[in-house]
Parts: sequence; C-alpha cells; structure tokens
Amino acid sequence: MYTISPRLAPTIVVAGTRSTALSHLLAAANAPTLAAGAFTILVLILGLIFVAAAAQAIRDLAGVLAQLVRSAVTIGSALVVIAVVAVATIALLIHH
Repeated sequence: MYTISPRLAPTIVVAGTRSTALSHLLAAANAPTLAAGAFTILVLILGLIFVAAAAQAIRDLAGVLAQLVRSAVTIGSALVVIAVVAVATIALLIHH
C-alpha cells in the first residue's frame, strides 16, 4: 500500500484530466461539423425564401402579362372592326 499511495493521487488527477480533455477534444472536433450543419441549414432556409419570393414575382409578372395580352386582343379587335367599317363605308361611297 505504501508504494501505491504516492502515485494514486497523480494518477487520479491525470485520469480526470484526460477524460475532460478528451471530452473537450471531442466537443472541439464536433464544433466545425455543427457549425457547418447550421450554416447549411441557414443557406437552405435562405434559398427557400429566395425561391418563394421569385415564385411570387413570377406569378405577379404572369398576371401583368395576361392583362397585357387581354388589352392587346381588345385593341386588335377594335382595329379589325374599324377596318371593316372603313372598307364597307368606302365601298358604299364608291358605288353611289
């Protein structure tokens, strides 16, 4: 017992230090992985927000373009009616 007791206290201290140092090393080794995972999730969330905003902008643009096409069709119809009336009027004036 006399030969073990002087070495027992330093052995316990070293063992305790190694286990905490090991856990700190494991935590330090996992920290970049956790940070990379958090960064990846942040990038994915920002990407989803961007895609949602782009989809909303495309929907709004499609609505504007649809309204523009409706206006163009209305103007085209009016021009066709004006052309038919003009041709009919000219034909009536020429025959009389």
